[in-house]
Amino acid sequence: PSSAAGLKNSFSFLGAGGGLVGLIGGAGLTATVKTAIDGLDALNDSAERLGITAEDLSALNFAGKLNGVGADEMAESLKKLSVKMKDDGGKEAGALFDALGIKVTDSSGRLKSADAVFAEIAEAFAGMEDGAGKTALAVETFGRAGAKLVPVLNSGADGLKKMREEGAQLGAIIDGKLAKQAAEFNRS
Repeated sequence: PSSAAGLKNSFSFLGAGGGLVGLIGGAGLTATVKTAIDGLDALNDSAERLGITAEDLSALNFAGKLNGVGADEMAESLKKLSVKMKDDGGKEAGALFDALGIKVTDSSGRLKSADAVFAEIAEAFAGMEDGAGKTALAVETFGRAGAKLVPVLNSGADGLKKMREEGAQLGAIIDGKLAKQAAEFNRS
């Protein structure tokens, strides 16, 4: 028998027309699973491009989502931050991080991860007075989405940690293994 017939028989317990309802429901489930896999694959790709873990990126995405910042905006903001971090020796970027009291390199001179510097920036923002200067600094640091990130940054490092814990309780923090498996599945 065909797959469609098999599915129809599998859902025949739904009564007259139930086979068709089951088939449509099965197709919907397949589409939902595929969408989830594609989302995990995209998270994996973004994390690799940004040089951070899928767990850390999903935690920042969760914090952003709570404050109206989409995953694409968060990734773009972290990309802009990474570029600024790499250019820390440059006049503009150096002044920016100096103004925030942040070192973008560790004690051995290696560049810190963007998510670690993001948390340090959040800590600096939490202690700053709200206003146009703060917003301008966020835009200078993170690009266009910087203004939308101000509420996330205002929470400080402790607030980011609490949002991460909340995300973990809700299942919003994605395991890196799972994201890699989704990427491998899509490439097979």
